[in-house]
Amino acid sequence: MFAQSSRFSSHHGLRTVAVKWVLVLTMTLGASCAAMAQDRSPLAALPKAEWDWNKARHLLFRAGFGGTKLEIDALHALGLEGAVDLLVDYESTPSGPDFAGEFPEALRRVAMVGLSREEIQKKRQTLRRKNGRLLGQLRQWWITRMARTKRPLEEKLTLFWHGHFTSGFRDVRNTLHMCQQNDLLREYASGNFAEFVHNVAKDAAMLEYLDNNRNRRGQANENFAREVMELFTLGIGNYSEEDIKEAARAFTGWTFDQSGGFVFNQRQHDFGLKNFMGKKGRLTGEDVIDTLLANDRTAVYICGKLFSYFGHRKPYPVLVQALAAELRTPRGDKKQGYELKPVLKTIFKSRAFYDEKSMGCRIKSPIELVVGAIRQLELPADKAARLGGAMAAQMGQTLFDPPNVKGWAGGREWISTSALYDRYNFAGLVTRDLSADTFRMQTPAPNEMSAEASMSSGAVGGRVRGEEFVPTSPREDSMEGMEAARADGKPDDRKARRDRSQTFRALQMRFPFPAAKMVKAKDLSQPDEIVDVLSRTFLAVNLPSTSRAELISYLNTDTFGKSSAFDIERWDASRRLKGMLHLLFSTPEYQIN
Repeated sequence: MFAQSSRFSSHHGLRTVAVKWVLVLTMTLGASCAAMAQDRSPLAALPKAEWDWNKARHLLFRAGFGGTKLEIDALHALGLEGAVDLLVDYESTPSGPDFAGEFPEALRRVAMVGLSREEIQKKRQTLRRKNGRLLGQLRQWWITRMARTKRPLEEKLTLFWHGHFTSGFRDVRNTLHMCQQNDLLREYASGNFAEFVHNVAKDAAMLEYLDNNRNRRGQANENFAREVMELFTLGIGNYSEEDIKEAARAFTGWTFDQSGGFVFNQRQHDFGLKNFMGKKGRLTGEDVIDTLLANDRTAVYICGKLFSYFGHRKPYPVLVQALAAELRTPRGDKKQGYELKPVLKTIFKSRAFYDEKSMGCRIKSPIELVVGAIRQLELPADKAARLGGAMAAQMGQTLFDPPNVKGWAGGREWISTSALYDRYNFAGLVTRDLSADTFRMQTPAPNEMSAEASMSSGAVGGRVRGEEFVPTSPREDSMEGMEAARADGKPDDRKARRDRSQTFRALQMRFPFPAAKMVKAKDLSQPDEIVDVLSRTFLAVNLPSTSRAELISYLNTDTFGKSSAFDIERWDASRRLKGMLHLLFSTPEYQIN
């Protein structure tokens, strides 16, 4: 399908990726930390004169999922203040449609009276199947919403809180409750964090996931109480085991009904005296949460996570402390403060957000990767979402099914030998025209990777600085690196590849991608300007000159591998453009934002 010159057919780059993606360069990070620590104003606003197109692109990547050139142009034209206000004060922008799935009624005991054991089991199986189908629809709906939204920060925050206030379907086993939690995360995404915590603590999916529906007087279950402190508010190490026990007693009787409504079961609540973090009395769950919110560590912990998510993964203490003070500042009738919007605006306007330590140094999560591609290529989101969700799951991120209560680790954990193949495959799938035929995706063996997925002598290479990915030029990598990574791969890599092959062999996606039409709409016709404009729009960092030259050369090579000047009106123009985009999406620069 694609021209296979000696440079494009080389697999050296593919074989050198994994090791380079997991090298930790701490000296550079340490020097950066020291420099920031000396800055008296870590959150000083970026001067207006320094606001440029590249910084507008960076803002859209981090506060959203990237976008088209027109979207970046519009954001840049607003200026820093206007751009940040538009993204953060998104309520005035129309929102996307709510999930329209029809949830099955829960199987109640009264409905099982008089039924045999086999009949009851059959009803339960039917309910599980319906829940499973609805979960698939819910995942596809959310990806579609992320790809189409005019409120990119709202969905990006919802995704962030999905990894913070974590619940998984495998334990909850109720799509209605997962959907309700997703709505709750979106409702409070940029609102008041104190109210947010109180409401999440009474969420049905959360109570089920952390076993608080089994938390009864005299038999306190500590799971919920522990995670409220360790993961939701204070962070690990800022509480005692005695605090956990006393908090668990305070949360006894907190449960829910089948519709997902909160229920306080007084018969199961422990009304006895408690001593939680120095506060004594007949404390309730609300009292425990208020005590946690009054603790200065909560604001520090939350602001550290927020800047790690939007800026860089190793925020400096002086910066986090400044943000925490901003978060705790009372506003309006909120005596404790905890308004998130002022903090978000401070982050997005700060010089720290736009310095070299923050720009172009984060590995995209699978969801960021697939949603960004759908948005940038302007694909039909409702159809592409099914493919995107399936591929994101293969890359390691399944919506509504995090790996554990801590959510997704992110950073370099997104990169493994098998995950790289999935990223290459996704790049190939979204840049093919699937309207004419059905592409049955199979994960190839390492030495069977297509030529277009391996650019030059080093398709996707890089190293990790701290926990941030820094792309390297192709020739900095060695063939031995990939071989070593493959030898050190997880034991189940082969099984995982086989499972992916079986899963996607039956996955049929049909949607057109008119590459030539997209390029024409941007008034592009010459290979050099096509590569320059698309790479500048789709990448968060500059494309190396060697890669740029190879992409231009690819456009000037016909289907049979012969040199032939690119012509936008030529019959194979769309095919050449798709191959070039596949290569672009397989570069190390595309894997980061």
